[in-house]
Amino acid sequence: MSTKKVLAAAGAIALGLSPTAALSHTNSIGYVGDGSGGVTFWYGSWHSGTTFNEGELKLEGANGNTFAPTITQFTLVEGSTPAGLIPGTNYFTSDGTQLVPYDTNVQTSYTWQGVTFTGLTAGDYTFTYIPLGDPESYCTTCYSTADWMPMDSNILSYTISLSSAILSGDANQNGIPDVQEFGTVSTPTVVSSALTYNVTASVASPIYTSNTVITHTSSESDGKQTLNFDAATTVTATTTTTTTTTPVTTDTYSDGSTVVTNGTPVVTTSSSSQSATSHQYADFSGRIDQLETLDKVSAASNKSLNHLPSKTKEKVRLFENNRLMKSYNADAYKGFTTAFGTGLEVDVTKGWTIGGQYNNLYTEMKGSDSISHLKRDHFGVFSSLHGKHLALVTNAGLSNDQYDYARTLEYQFGNWGKTQGQQWWVNNRLYTNNSGWFKPFIGHTVRNVKRDAYTETGSSQSARTVAAVNNTTHVGEIGARVETRFGGKKKDLIGFAVEGSYATDSSYEVSSSIDVKQVVFVEGSHSVIDGVTNNSVAAKVKFRF
Repeated sequence: MSTKKVLAAAGAIALGLSPTAALSHTNSIGYVGDGSGGVTFWYGSWHSGTTFNEGELKLEGANGNTFAPTITQFTLVEGSTPAGLIPGTNYFTSDGTQLVPYDTNVQTSYTWQGVTFTGLTAGDYTFTYIPLGDPESYCTTCYSTADWMPMDSNILSYTISLSSAILSGDANQNGIPDVQEFGTVSTPTVVSSALTYNVTASVASPIYTSNTVITHTSSESDGKQTLNFDAATTVTATTTTTTTTTPVTTDTYSDGSTVVTNGTPVVTTSSSSQSATSHQYADFSGRIDQLETLDKVSAASNKSLNHLPSKTKEKVRLFENNRLMKSYNADAYKGFTTAFGTGLEVDVTKGWTIGGQYNNLYTEMKGSDSISHLKRDHFGVFSSLHGKHLALVTNAGLSNDQYDYARTLEYQFGNWGKTQGQQWWVNNRLYTNNSGWFKPFIGHTVRNVKRDAYTETGSSQSARTVAAVNNTTHVGEIGARVETRFGGKKKDLIGFAVEGSYATDSSYEVSSSIDVKQVVFVEGSHSVIDGVTNNSVAAKVKFRF
């Protein structure tokens, strides 16, 4: 048995991700025989009103059955339970570990899509759902939505036994065709019945059965989770000599159809068995440091929110703040942050300015195997004590944060997580030569990041319980600001400034700004903080009173 088949039978999860990715929606599987070697497989979805097909189904022989792998597109759609489905006999849902009898108290389906395979004989088969985009898919017109995505690995792929009773179309062997007994078709009456006996001579033939035990071992290192997969398969070959006497009843119905029912056979057997066990191993890996990286991105956002008040003859200034920022790092994460806000500056005295601000920030960060989001409500206050030679600028910020993400282990296992937290920070900068064009400065920032504990949903094999976080850091910095004004009669029409800093945590930032009459401001910055590179641009307007 190939590694690919073992992995599919054990529970591979096909997962596609997007910012609004929904969870899977197919939650039941059934199969109905037509008595002529044909079986229709039905996939049930908990979406109601779905009127289209999606994807394909692969069917292949298993455990000694040589039926060649066959991939066929779904072509049937039903808005009510298809005829012939019998819960626990040929109609099942999943409890997360195995297929169990379909029960509306556990899972409820409202729409079904079907596909028919022909030329089948009694034996074991493995079915596998093939979504659009899968390397095995040949469908070029299929939809690509979540309506028919399997709810877990058992609905995605499973090995079943198609008995002669199921293939005959009378799975419960009560003499009534399943599509008549379990469906909307009216049931014809029996008009005549004949009983014969079928006696089969002793036959010796090997029968192969297999049992697979799956174990998963998870480990975490350097922001990455690795899940070791071990499938131990025991194949037992049983040679049986059988003498069978079977009563056969032939019923003729009022619609002219006939049903042949095999009664309970009287069997005399003798058997011998041999077993062999084989192992299949695989490792699946994926990043688990999404929230930690989002915190690094937010550190750059925090720096951009630190506000330096203007110096004008008007004592009250109202400003708005719009900023866009792109972030990326060596772990292939790419983030995009938007910030929209407003604030107020007030000159309390000639040398003292205070103020406050509010900003709403949203970050979306994509990786090769994940997508994550951070929503923040920021409240800040600031103070500037300035004279001719020195200026002390203080910024204090507080943000309420909401995190969520979806991640995969090589698109075979998938998990979702969400939590909330809070950040606060205080930044102080002491500028020298405050009235000159070149202003060296030193600074210090203390920052605290908190996140609540949470437990992931999704694949049970890789789901993590993550502890709460409460980290406080202290960072010193040194830098300089160069600024000048020119143009107009008083040479104050245009203002230009460049600022650079280097911190004790090896981070650095370079920014520049240009303004017109200290009313319209355009700013840009580049920073590298804890391995994350950030580039931002901002536009501000100040109204002076």
